[in-house]
Amino acid sequence: MQKKAYEHYTVDPWSIIEETYDPKRNEVSEAIFSLANEYMGIRGIIDEGVSADSLIGAYYNGVYEVGEDEHAPAYKGIVRDTHFMVNSVNWLSTTITASGEHLDLATSNLSNYRRELNMKKGLLTRTFDWTLSNGKTLTLTFSRFLHMNEVHYAYQRIEFSSSAPIDIVLTTALDSTTVHWGKTNYWNTNKTSVTQNQAEITNTTITTNLPLFSGYNYTLNAPCTVEPIEEKQYLGHTLKFTVEDETVTFTKNITNVASKVPLPEEDIITKGQKYLNHQPTFEDALADQRAYWDEVWQQTDIEIGGDAKNQQGIRFCIFQLQQTYQGYDKENNIGAKGLTGEAYSGHAFWDTETYCLPFFLLNNTNAAKNLLLFRHKTLDAAKKRARDLDCQGAAYPIATLNGHEASTLWQHSNLQIQPSTAVSYAIWHYMTLTNDQTFMTNYGFEM
Repeated sequence: MQKKAYEHYTVDPWSIIEETYDPKRNEVSEAIFSLANEYMGIRGIIDEGVSADSLIGAYYNGVYEVGEDEHAPAYKGIVRDTHFMVNSVNWLSTTITASGEHLDLATSNLSNYRRELNMKKGLLTRTFDWTLSNGKTLTLTFSRFLHMNEVHYAYQRIEFSSSAPIDIVLTTALDSTTVHWGKTNYWNTNKTSVTQNQAEITNTTITTNLPLFSGYNYTLNAPCTVEPIEEKQYLGHTLKFTVEDETVTFTKNITNVASKVPLPEEDIITKGQKYLNHQPTFEDALADQRAYWDEVWQQTDIEIGGDAKNQQGIRFCIFQLQQTYQGYDKENNIGAKGLTGEAYSGHAFWDTETYCLPFFLLNNTNAAKNLLLFRHKTLDAAKKRARDLDCQGAAYPIATLNGHEASTLWQHSNLQIQPSTAVSYAIWHYMTLTNDQTFMTNYGFEM
C-alpha cells in the first residue's frame, strides 16, 4: 500500500507555515522552526513554555562537555571518552498570565493560530487569539531572530492587543536550569546581576570549564510595575501591566558570548558587557537581517517552476545550510543536526565534506576554505587517531567537535574510514574550482 505523508505545514515558496497547533508534533516543530547563525542556535520552542513534550534547547558551536561511555567495547582503538555539544541557558524563558489565567498552547482556548518561519527575512513569528474564561480576547504576536552578521545578538518581541482591559503578568528570564537530554545540567553559575531593566548571568561548563555570558535588556511601551528576580540559576523580571485599545510591545535584546577555551571570569564578563551595552535596536538589527538574507538569496536561490513543494523544500535546505554555517569561524564545523537539537551530539561527520561542502564551494568559497581549515587544525588529532589504530598517516574521526574521535561504537569509529577519504576528496574539489596554490602549499599537501 502506498504511503502518504501527513502534511502539517502549509506549502509556501518562501515560508514554513503552521496554521494549527498540534501538541503531539511539538518536538518536531521545535526542530523545524529552529534558528541559528553558526555561532549559536535555538530550537523553535514556544516562548512561554507549553505542557506538551518539549526539548528546550539553546546551543553554541564548539561549546561541549565530556563524558565516558561505560558500555563501549574494550577493543583496541575504541574510545570510551566522548564529548558532546551541551544544552545551555534558555534566553527565551517567558511565562504569561492574563486576568489570572496561565497561557499554555496545549490547553488554552486559541483561534486564528499561525506560526511562520519566513526564510526570505530570517524571521520567526507566531500569532493567535486567546479567549479567556471571562469572555475577553487577547491577541498575541511573537517575533524572534538571530542576528546573522553580529552573531552574539538575538531578539525577542511580544505584542499584546485587546479591545477590553486585560491585566497581564509577564515574566522574562535567563534560565540556566536547562538539562541535557532531559537528565543533567552541565553548568555552574558563577555570577548574576539584575537591575531594573537588565540582567546578566555567567556560567561555566562543569568539566571543560568553558564560560558563557548571557545578558539582556528590555523595553515596554506601557506603564508597568517591575519586580527583579534573582535565584541561583534563574534571573529575570516580572512585569505587570494592562492592555487596552493600543498594542503593548515588549522587546528583549539578548547578548550571548561563549568561549571554546577556558577564560578568567572577569574576561568573559567584560567581553559580554561590551557587546550588551552596544547592541543594536530591534528595528536596526531586523533591517540588517533583511539585507543579509536579500544578498544570500540573490547568490544562492534555486527556482523550481511548477512544483511548489520542492520549491519550498530546496529553499528550506539552503536556509538551514546558511544558518548552520557561513564561514564565520574556521574552528567551527557542521553538526549532523546543525544547532537544532541534541541528536548526534552536535558532531561533524564526513557528511560535511561530501554533502555540505559543494554548496559552499559554489556559493561561498571562503566558507568552503574555512571548513577545510577545520580539518587542518585538527590534523594532529587525526594523526594520533591513526597511531591508535596501528595505521600510518591521518585517520579523521567519524564523529567530532574538537578533532578527537567521539564515537564509542566499534562499527562506526573503527570500520568507517571514509572521513579521511572525504577530506582528500574535498581538497581536490576545492583546488579544481579555485586553483588556490597558497592553500595547497600551506595546508593541502600536508593534509
